[in-house]
Formats: sequence, structure tokens, C-alpha cells
Amino acid sequence: MASILKVNTIQDATNSNTAMTIGSGGVVNIPKQDNAYELIRAYNSTSNGSLTGSNTGGGTSAHIYFTNVFSTDYLSYKLVVGFYSDIHGSSHNFTFRFLTGTNTEVTAASYRQAVHRARDGGALDVYYDDNNDRGVIFRNASVGTNSANGGIHGELTIMNVGNTSINGGTASRSYTGGGTDVYVPITYGTFIGIATDTGDYERQDSFCRYNTGQNTGYHTGFCLMGEANELAGTHMCLYGLRSA
Repeated sequence: MASILKVNTIQDATNSNTAMTIGSGGVVNIPKQDNAYELIRAYNSTSNGSLTGSNTGGGTSAHIYFTNVFSTDYLSYKLVVGFYSDIHGSSHNFTFRFLTGTNTEVTAASYRQAVHRARDGGALDVYYDDNNDRGVIFRNASVGTNSANGGIHGELTIMNVGNTSINGGTASRSYTGGGTDVYVPITYGTFIGIATDTGDYERQDSFCRYNTGQNTGYHTGFCLMGEANELAGTHMCLYGLRSA
């Protein structure tokens, strides 16, 4: 005989840690999933600029902050951007910086990178830079008067921000002479959008390495950077691959 179990929360019997909650709409939230990607943070812009600066824990307008999101619980991170644009009046690059502390942007010119661009109306080309104060994820994005139809969509993966826990053990490392300052964050991503310098729809594949080793825990998060407040309707989610 079929039966129905009605509960709002499921916890472990030993320590009463919450493993699952069920919302009034029937949506299940599982905050910790071993060996799986889990949601760390989700942003949805309900009005122009509702995500930038202090609204997401930062201090600079036009920047969307993911503060205190890096943890030893995660092996890697994936940012999924459903749509990202801003209200700036002309085209520009979409970029990012790592954070240290609560919300301090890491601005040293140690971001080494390349962006490969494939377009529907022309040949491939590549942008590269080994001495920048930010990482580039999309060049010459279409914004301004075409913000609603422009912007970008895609994913950015972030790795090597610090040590992590694997199967109950800490996978830390150090070099000869002591210390653990060998963690250099590295990213790769794919974004789609229309580029104003070519007038074409493009797929831009990027990688970036912050090429200064730091102790584990130095980098605490990152921020996305446009030239103005984000456009209403911008939405994105950050996931972590739990390995603890």
C-alpha cells in the first residue's frame, strides 16, 4: 500500500546535522553532498546594480563579489553564468580578480592568460597577456544600448586555490625548505556572446593563472568586473565539488 511521508527536515541521528530540507513548494535542498557539485551561492539581479559592490560583500561598484567561498571542503569550483551584462554605454572586456581576506581584490600584475576567439563570420584569433592585474573571460562584449541582447553566457572553472580534504585526509603540499606557498589559482572557461569589434557571435575560450604562489587560505574568493553596474536579469550560480 502506497504511503506519504510529510517532513520538512531530515537530520542525522547522532549529531542532529541537517542533511535535507524540503520547502513548501516541494523543492529539496541538500546542503552537503559527498563527491558531488553543490550550490555555494546564487545571484539574481532584480534591478540594475542590485548585485554590485556592497550588495554582495565588496567595496567597489560594478564588481560582483563572491566573498569567502573557497574552502578545504572543495576540490574545484564552477561558476555557471546564465546571463551577465551591464549598463555601460560602450563595449568592454568582462574580467575577474581573486580576493584575499574578506573582500580585498588581488591587483598585482601576476595574471597570465590567453583568450581564444572563434566566430561565425571570420577566422580564429588569440589574445594573450603575461602581466595583467586581472583575468579576462570575454573581450569586447556587446553592452550599452544593446545590453539586453548582448552580454555573455557560459562557465568558469577555478582550481588550485589551496589544499583540500580527500577521503578524510588533507591533500596539502610544500616545497623543499618548508612552507606551503605553492598554491597558484588557475582558471579555464568558455563564454558565448556577440563581440563589438567584429560584429560576430563568438565563443571565447580562456585560461588564466595567478602566477604568484601563496599559502593555502590566502585566496578566499573572487569578483567579476564590468565597467558599470550589472543589468537587471543577470543571474549566475557558483558550485563547489565537495571532496571531504
